[in-house]
Amino acid sequence: MAKRFILLIISLVLVSCAPYTYQSDSTVNHQYDLTPPTRQTVKHQYELLVVDVDGKPLEGAKVECKLTHLGKLAKESSVVTGPSGKIVGFIDFWVDTAYLDVMFTSDIAYKTEFDYKITKEGYHPASGSISSTFGSKYSFDKNPKIGKVTLIKSTVKHQYELLVVDVNGNPLKGVTVEYTLKNQGNLVKDGSFVTKSDGRLVEFVQATPDSFFGFYKTEFEYKITKEGYYSRTGEELLIDEHLKTETVTVTLICPTDYLSPTFASSRRGIALKAKISAFIDLIRLESLLADSYLETQSINLIKFKGRRYLHFKFVTTTVYNSLRLNKYDIGKRLFDEVVRKVLSPLNKYITAPKLFFGYDLEVIGYTKSFADEYASSQPIEYRFIIPQATVRRYKNKDISGQQLLDASVILMDDERIELKLQ
Repeated sequence: MAKRFILLIISLVLVSCAPYTYQSDSTVNHQYDLTPPTRQTVKHQYELLVVDVDGKPLEGAKVECKLTHLGKLAKESSVVTGPSGKIVGFIDFWVDTAYLDVMFTSDIAYKTEFDYKITKEGYHPASGSISSTFGSKYSFDKNPKIGKVTLIKSTVKHQYELLVVDVNGNPLKGVTVEYTLKNQGNLVKDGSFVTKSDGRLVEFVQATPDSFFGFYKTEFEYKITKEGYYSRTGEELLIDEHLKTETVTVTLICPTDYLSPTFASSRRGIALKAKISAFIDLIRLESLLADSYLETQSINLIKFKGRRYLHFKFVTTTVYNSLRLNKYDIGKRLFDEVVRKVLSPLNKYITAPKLFFGYDLEVIGYTKSFADEYASSQPIEYRFIIPQATVRRYKNKDISGQQLLDASVILMDDERIELKLQ
């Protein structure tokens, strides 16, 4: 009796965007002739869309699928997606509504399933199942039932391009680049390369997806050396599911690059070059300027009130909150964080009273309101113009930091000011 409620005919059509059509040869028949008024015909339609990680339809994906009703196989087929990346499956059946509440719950009687397995060369396979109880008075399912499957590439090419240039932007030949390439943290290559006239190194990694999250991650670590230049190290990271190129330009600097070209070729510049190089080597070696840097081509002899001063320009990488620190407070911070740190090396390596009277230490600081997320950083220029003799007395502990400032000329945005440390 229980069999009277259910399906006598099951048919299936699978259609892809290419001209693939399949008619089911699986028909289930029952000898009992149902009473027409209690028979309900139902059609379930399944649509499966196969896309790539950008959401674009994938053509040429092979979809092996099965359609079942009440666990009984109606049709098993294999189709290939066309340009739309979509396949459509139908299953038709009818039920005797008079027996639904007596022998079975409504949802069970109406349930069909669409099982699929998708493969495509160059992509990881995917499988899954979609079910529907459309037609039941208890069901919220819609007809058609739509599924979307994203296929992930088995490998993606990540390319790294490293360009090594001098301070003027010209490619550097003869630079040694020692580097490692990693995929998902695993070493792929440990290499060494010497740049040619274009100053360029090009390498690539076949990135594979993470087994848990499915993202592609590669790393490129490098150390760059050339005789007469300061070495550079760095690391680049790519996390991307596309063919991706990361281009990095690295500037190698030699000691004379910190001198302005006119000063470097002058008589006084030639006389001071060795002393200046020793000073720069020290502040780089000991990392004295952790939050600031000496700007290239900034060292020069300038005149101020009829006397020569050796000029240096430092730029801080810190942005100060204007709501907490005014410009005078920032000036005091920069005196402590930059000027104090370079006075001892200056006094030790670059003293030449016959060539210049003192030091002109320019420091660029930045400020903005941290309460305004759209605020941009505003530069403030400070200049600490200090006689050599005053620096020497300060380093010999004959005077305090405040006395050193009082004996100096301090400019803020070209306006003379006084700074009180306490």
